[in-house]
Amino acid sequence: MQATTPTSHVGAPPVFELQQLPPNEPVVALTPVQANDVLQALATQGRAPIPQTVDLLDAQNHFLDSMGVKKMAYVHTVELATPNKRFKHNAKASLLQSKQKNKQNRLCDIVQPVLEPGHQGFLDLAYTADGVLIEDSAPVWQFGMQLVKAEGVGKTGLRGLRTPNLHIARIGIFDSSNNHFLGNIIGFKPLHVRNRGTSWEFIPELIVVRCSEMQADPRIGARIIDDSTLSLYVELNVSYRLDIADTKTMPSSEHKASQMVDEITCAWSMISFSRCKEMTQAQSISVPLYYGSIYAPNKLDDLYKAAQKEKAFGGAFKPKKDPHLVFRAGPLPEDPPPVVPYSFCPPTMIAVRSTACALGLYRACLALQAAKQQSVFVPMSDVVLASFEGILADTDLYTEFMSKWRSILAKLAPPPKPCDCKSTPINPSMPTLIEAFRRCVAEISPLLHSQTVPPPHIANFAEYKDYRQKLIHKFCRTVDEDKNVIKGQRHPVEPLSHAGFEYLHEPFDVAEVRLAAGSRCLRS
Repeated sequence: MQATTPTSHVGAPPVFELQQLPPNEPVVALTPVQANDVLQALATQGRAPIPQTVDLLDAQNHFLDSMGVKKMAYVHTVELATPNKRFKHNAKASLLQSKQKNKQNRLCDIVQPVLEPGHQGFLDLAYTADGVLIEDSAPVWQFGMQLVKAEGVGKTGLRGLRTPNLHIARIGIFDSSNNHFLGNIIGFKPLHVRNRGTSWEFIPELIVVRCSEMQADPRIGARIIDDSTLSLYVELNVSYRLDIADTKTMPSSEHKASQMVDEITCAWSMISFSRCKEMTQAQSISVPLYYGSIYAPNKLDDLYKAAQKEKAFGGAFKPKKDPHLVFRAGPLPEDPPPVVPYSFCPPTMIAVRSTACALGLYRACLALQAAKQQSVFVPMSDVVLASFEGILADTDLYTEFMSKWRSILAKLAPPPKPCDCKSTPINPSMPTLIEAFRRCVAEISPLLHSQTVPPPHIANFAEYKDYRQKLIHKFCRTVDEDKNVIKGQRHPVEPLSHAGFEYLHEPFDVAEVRLAAGSRCLRS
């Protein structure tokens, strides 16, 4: 049957019966009302289902949802693997990882300078006519911190059921006055995880924390914040290895799978931003661990005490747990001095010193290019500026870049001086650092547009991730296959031109070398 829309009718249409259907005609032109009458008659005879009213807008929403990615689908599947089909009270999906999966608060997002409300220039990038960066006029709060250890970290209830693939601590700057995370989110892997995952120890690496008093606002352009409302939100997350039974929730597209959340927060903590920035010397601080929502925190110690009370005799002989996070905070050290001044770095960020140095050099390159063109609205043709943001967005490429960049900084560092020498060490000049930075980015950039390197997948797909990292290492390094030892660095010209490699390049796109930093439309 084929239903057609009637042109016009007066009054209610007459009831159309089955006897009125012409015999021996497979296609009959009917109005929607007549077709509904036929289906109703067939339904009463049991020859067709009962007609149902369909909401077109609801159907459209379901169609659009099916095209998207259910970011929490994997976490919900892992939760069903627990004995009680639910995580323990302290476990939940990672808030900070979900932010990054939604393309928010990423390291690549803070690289591009913020446009002024009138789009006449940059809000946080000032430079002279020669392209020299000028220190930002808005005050910037900054300090250094180091994660030391975490004790009494909660469990998820998946011990023995899933194999842990990753333990990571994620840190973000939270503004409670606007319920908003500022800057980027950074992750640190612990050096050791002991006592069945309840004790974490971290590498004592300096973390540079900066936050500008002037923050961009989508409604009014810019706003001033108060440091008393700022906190460092620290999550202790666990990601479990992707199991065969878990693949039923994986979408067929690697791009969609890479957007799924796979980390589970076992505990989290809050660190006062104002207290850390007011310290005059570095000292160790201990803060309690919490669970639950960031807006309604519950002490993890109370959860342990309640569990011990339920066990009348067994809990009395167990040692009491003291869940806490230990870190060091204080002013940024002046010895050794930073290779790149901190004023060159983004005004709001969380990064280690080597990453902060790279971010500062990127902004120096951007200022030079903008001053050369004498306009921020003209798209820039620079492969380094266009590729660096993509390298920061790809975890594997960022890891390889940082490995190269740290080795370059070690070579450029001034030689050690005797203990009795009191002279200040001389850092390499800015042109030398910019040239080294550009070379390092240029060596990694071909991998962004290589057909051989597969796209990123969900982070805990260990086999896929290992294969992807192996291809990246083969491109960048000379590896002894028998001994599995790195012999040295490889120039990108060799794998791109040698017949023994298959690093095919995608068809050239102007986006590989174009950067539109002064246009909000061209940025996206």
